[in-house]
Amino acid sequence: PIVWCLATVGDELWAGTDDGMYRLDAARRVIARHRLGLGTDALPGAVVHAIHADDAGRLWVATSGGLVEARRDNHGLRFEPQPALLAARVRAVLSIQSDAEGILWLGT
Repeated sequence: PIVWCLATVGDELWAGTDDGMYRLDAARRVIARHRLGLGTDALPGAVVHAIHADDAGRLWVATSGGLVEARRDNHGLRFEPQPALLAARVRAVLSIQSDAEGILWLGT
């Protein structure tokens, strides 16, 4: 797959591609792959354009199908959609930045 972005998250490397997101361990072995789908561990879009950690430590994943917050729980990694963006019909998010106040700025 084509790699669009990379991010270091703890001791993992996250690679956003044109076919989802790969998570690799410290030895660069694939430990998980997240693809387009309907489950809580699936992404809303096939292409992952950007991965961003804000100053509060939240992880954001921008996809061709929208923005999600990545959260870890007892079952692993889950992706939470953003209701305000869904209501505004914002789908493809290409870039993410956050300012000093913690406000996210999105390229759509």
